[in-house]
Amino acid sequence: MNRHKNFPALTLSMRSFGESNREAFFLTPQDGIVKAAVFGGPKSKLRAYVSPFQSGTLYLYSDSAKNTNKVTDFDVAAWRPELREMLERGLTATYISAALLAGCGGGVESSAAFDLANDCLDALKTADDSLCEAVYVYFLWNWLDVLGFRPEGGAEKAVYAGVRFPADVIRHFKETAALKAKELYSFTPPSRASLSAAKKILRGLLHEASGSRVFLREV
Repeated sequence: MNRHKNFPALTLSMRSFGESNREAFFLTPQDGIVKAAVFGGPKSKLRAYVSPFQSGTLYLYSDSAKNTNKVTDFDVAAWRPELREMLERGLTATYISAALLAGCGGGVESSAAFDLANDCLDALKTADDSLCEAVYVYFLWNWLDVLGFRPEGGAEKAVYAGVRFPADVIRHFKETAALKAKELYSFTPPSRASLSAAKKILRGLLHEASGSRVFLREV
């Protein structure tokens, strides 16, 4: 059995363990969420490569007997330093990562979740405040679809706690239905008040339908 593997991956989050090591959580198109250890001190090149919101080809050493994975290399294709240049971009990217982790990456063979996540993170690279919110709402609406929880009948029929989407949000969903998140620049986003209302409805729909711990906060 080959213990060395490589496949596309997006780093979602990191946490420390031991004196100088870290544990990384990756979203992959074929296995959903993959957890692996990243060994090395603060000056290790590998630690710079394996960082939240960066995607590329992940190289792992897997020990099936111990049920552990170790990162041996990460060939970064998308660094996305722009997400750290503005608070709203970084916060939105963090909320997207948290939702993906809570939803287990959409399950095994979740290429749709992988594509959606990378598309939204790319869209955030040059987003201003209002577009960050629009990208986040776009992500949540499409994340519902990936999980199989999007209401039948579309946005017009969606209701949570007796509240429906504002008219400009419904119109925006229709206009952008066939588009990628990075194409949202071509459209005027709904008002900030409408986007805020849409986030509350989408959070509620996620919790109501899945019962999962989707950690979503206001941007």
